[in-house]
Amino acid sequence: DSIELDKDTRGLVKSTDIRSTLITTNDNIDILVPNSEFVSKRLVNWTHGSVNRRIRIAFSAGYDIDKELVKKAALEAASQVPFTLSMTGRKRPQVWLVDFGDNAVDYILAVWLTEDAARRNTSIRAAYLWEMDTAFKKYGIDIPFPQQDLNIRSLFGLRGAEAMALLRGMPQPAAPPAPDAVPA
Repeated sequence: DSIELDKDTRGLVKSTDIRSTLITTNDNIDILVPNSEFVSKRLVNWTHGSVNRRIRIAFSAGYDIDKELVKKAALEAASQVPFTLSMTGRKRPQVWLVDFGDNAVDYILAVWLTEDAARRNTSIRAAYLWEMDTAFKKYGIDIPFPQQDLNIRSLFGLRGAEAMALLRGMPQPAAPPAPDAVPA
């Protein structure tokens, strides 16, 4: 079984005896875990009911990008990763639009993995992100960054169009003379 005891303890169960269980991590590190931890702590068994599992990879795209293009690019990326279980049927990859964020539309790429991938969480996620980056660049999809609009009501004692013209470096029209000024 491929198990996870906590965020830092994850691997394959190699053997179990009366006192402890030997777990080998993905980095080939053996960890002896007292069996009492299996009773007193939370345990995730990634392969108990099936050797296949699904991962969800969150990503964002700009509001100006067509959602069908985003879906096409993400599914194309999934097809390039050899750990994708199937591109058709009930366990095919899916792209879900999940939120309208402050600066972007948020999506999830949900992918069923092959048995080989079920135990390698970080490297599998990296493989999908790598291919998504490639596909997004191919289709001109930018990954947005936080943005804010700044509204200026006045600038250097000017308002409206005059303030904006000054901000843009455009020359300012000469101010009309004061009504009580005497021409020279």
